[in-house]
Amino acid sequence: MLGKLRWLWRPEQNTGRRILRAGLWIFILRASLRGFSAIKTIILARLLAPHDFGLFGVALLLLALVDVFTYTGFRNALIQRQDDIKSHLDTAWTVEVIRGAVLGIALALAAPWVAALLGASEATELVRAMALALFLNGLVNIAIVYFDKELEMQRRFLYEISYSVVDVVLGIVLVLIMRNVWALVISSLAATAVRVGASYVLHPYRPRPRLEREKAMALFHFGKWVFASYILNYAVRNLSDVLVSRFAGVAALGLYRMAHNLAEMATTELTVITNQVLFPTWAMLQSRREVWRPAFLRALSIIALLSFPIGAILIPLAYDVTKVVLGDKWLPMVAAFQLLIANGMIRSVSTTIGPFFMGMGRPEIGTKLMFAKLILLAAMAIPMTIWWGMVGAAAALLISSSIVDVAGFVIANRMVGTTSMDVVRVLLFPGLSALAAAGAIVALDITFHPQARLGELVGMVALGGFVYLLALVVCWKVFHYNVGGLLGGARRAAMAARNADVPEREGRI
Repeated sequence: MLGKLRWLWRPEQNTGRRILRAGLWIFILRASLRGFSAIKTIILARLLAPHDFGLFGVALLLLALVDVFTYTGFRNALIQRQDDIKSHLDTAWTVEVIRGAVLGIALALAAPWVAALLGASEATELVRAMALALFLNGLVNIAIVYFDKELEMQRRFLYEISYSVVDVVLGIVLVLIMRNVWALVISSLAATAVRVGASYVLHPYRPRPRLEREKAMALFHFGKWVFASYILNYAVRNLSDVLVSRFAGVAALGLYRMAHNLAEMATTELTVITNQVLFPTWAMLQSRREVWRPAFLRALSIIALLSFPIGAILIPLAYDVTKVVLGDKWLPMVAAFQLLIANGMIRSVSTTIGPFFMGMGRPEIGTKLMFAKLILLAAMAIPMTIWWGMVGAAAALLISSSIVDVAGFVIANRMVGTTSMDVVRVLLFPGLSALAAAGAIVALDITFHPQARLGELVGMVALGGFVYLLALVVCWKVFHYNVGGLLGGARRAAMAARNADVPEREGRI
């Protein structure tokens, strides 16, 4: 056991082993972050009202809005480049510092107008306080890109977890003392400052002010598409929030954001884990076309196998989960919660194509798809939110995502060399097994009408998990769905990667 723990921390030259270890560290990181987040969400949901969450949501919404509209994409460009990036670090850091300072001042000055635009003038002072986070984030040590570029996720874990621990612990303590939304603001700012400090503790490189136009333009050539994609992704993710706040009120926004956060926490967490490893991995493998097809299908298979049952179990149990975990005051969000869970299931498989496009040096494809999704979402969400509130906003997000994600798979199939039937075969049996699990839960609920209590909820979740596994076994026996072969193939690929020594990249600090 001690030897395995040492393996997690020691430097590793072999690329295959780095990929395996990076995946494990990202899993540990995301599990830790979501664990802390779940604890904080449950406790704060009991102590604060939806209106407080709505006000904090307005502040975060505007903070992210200003941040994303000037995102440089330089970090992604540094990760994707295969040459020495050391000479580009100071320029990238200087641009981010200037950007953070300008944006922080701009948001603080514009706070009254943008808060009023969202129908939440009382959030003005919260927005001004959160503007400080923009300046702090600009000071982060740019050399942390090496954590991703070299798949050194053990250091990425320490960097990220520093924020989460301070945010959760301090946030809960302050809420118990202050009993208002300012506790969330103060804890978030303190955690951001700690994370900035951690970036310098964990990497020895010390950036200095330097701005070289040629190097900045070289990074921007790739980063401009990532920049555009971030803007569009922000718009897609937050357009519904804006519309709910405008047409249904701040309290409805608090309910909607809680539903959105819980749905993402449950259904897309696996995607976040895999995508953080897939992007630098595809960047390493961009010249090895022969491995694209099997690697793409295998990643999609494993994600579907693990993510489908989570959504299928949660949708019929949304009322029970909300009542038991959050309390009766959050029950109006149940219908939107169910739709957002379904959207998360689709995202869990469809977002696997994004890291492929970026790793292959084709970020413009993902950007154009995101633009199409935004146009479709806007056309649907505005009238649907006016008519049906947050339920209409969630339904519009689900429908628009489904349509555009199908187009994304068509493009990825052409690049990778797969067909639509390949994707259907990968998703069919996990999908059917997930439907069987959901059906069993619904049948039990109709027959016995269990109460929304913790014991019954745990039993229903266990039933859904058992039926899902049983259905997979039936698919294996009757239809020859090769679950063992799938996982065995992943194991053989990992063994092959361990045996294939790839030279260490130059330029590592």
